[in-house]
Amino acid sequence: LQTLLRAPVSPHWDERALTSDIMRFDEACYLSDFVQFYRFMLSYLASGCFILLASGATHGALAANQLLGLNGTTAGYAVTGLTTSVLVPLLNVIHYQVVIKTNNYQLFREDSEREKDLFDRLFVFNLFNTYNSLIWIAFVEKNMEQLRVQVLFLLLSSIFINNLLEFYWSHSVKQLKKMGHSDAITSIRQMLRYILVGELEEGPIVPADPIKTALEHVTDEMTRDAAFELVDEAIELVIQYGLIMMFTVAFPLAPLLALVNVHIEKRLDAYKLVKLMQSPEPRMVVGMGRAFNAFVVVTGLGLLVSGLLLYFTQYPGGVCDSCTMFGNCGTCGGTSVELILPESSTEERLFLLAAGEHAMLMLMYACFTSASLGKDIIHEQYR
Repeated sequence: LQTLLRAPVSPHWDERALTSDIMRFDEACYLSDFVQFYRFMLSYLASGCFILLASGATHGALAANQLLGLNGTTAGYAVTGLTTSVLVPLLNVIHYQVVIKTNNYQLFREDSEREKDLFDRLFVFNLFNTYNSLIWIAFVEKNMEQLRVQVLFLLLSSIFINNLLEFYWSHSVKQLKKMGHSDAITSIRQMLRYILVGELEEGPIVPADPIKTALEHVTDEMTRDAAFELVDEAIELVIQYGLIMMFTVAFPLAPLLALVNVHIEKRLDAYKLVKLMQSPEPRMVVGMGRAFNAFVVVTGLGLLVSGLLLYFTQYPGGVCDSCTMFGNCGTCGGTSVELILPESSTEERLFLLAAGEHAMLMLMYACFTSASLGKDIIHEQYR
């Protein structure tokens, strides 16, 4: 410690040397306001570029229907959903790596500032990247059938593609680093097998050498990917929760697929934490952190978007005069409120829809304010 701190080697060494070095360290690492603002703008510009990429990817996936001549067909909806389900998790993974680099580049002096920047940029981009195609289909195309297929493919993407990308990104980084410490890899086939599976050719089982085992453990720790970030995992849950809150109207099986994804995610994160990534720094955490505010925002958006879906997004098909509020032929087209309230006027439908949404918002507010704990204590729990 004395060597690292450039402190004198003396039996009279005390905390004054440590204090002096800390002051010199702070002075050397101080960033001016201009430099901080420049790095801040550069970091947010990088995230803004990814938002433009996500917009282009969405419009490209939607335009694929017209290029293939599948516009308005179930096959065309599937092509759009499949394309989007691949691009969304891919952009999320790449953007996450860029955010980590630019977040470290800003050299925040406090952990709270670092986590705020990390959470805000990841949350805003993931929210836009996941929902922009759904919002476009719901309120520009106004096609409930296409929206249903799109929600299905995005949930399947979360279960399979997103989890595979998360796993193999960390796994491949670790295996590529380990390859530098191994002389047994002599062919491309062995290299690919080592990256994908993590094993070389089968060999005889020999008794473990204590020194070799210790060195293998050291190599394993040194070759792991970056530290496990709970922020990214919390954002995934918020985005999935918002998908359920906003678009269950279009695809009622969304909560079931989300439940399956949560169980897979739990096991995968446990394996990543133990085997693939560096252990996070132990620290005290109060409540859920910034994820709680994100859950509140997404809940409010869910109520708003669900109401707008019922009023604007249409099912394909004609309109018949035999359907009533208590009986529907199942083949009629129109918006959800038109199918639920076929005998009501436009003003009555709008009034009932707005009243129901406001009632749910008031219920949510009542749940926050009617707790036995005080308001300040509740905010402290989730700050």
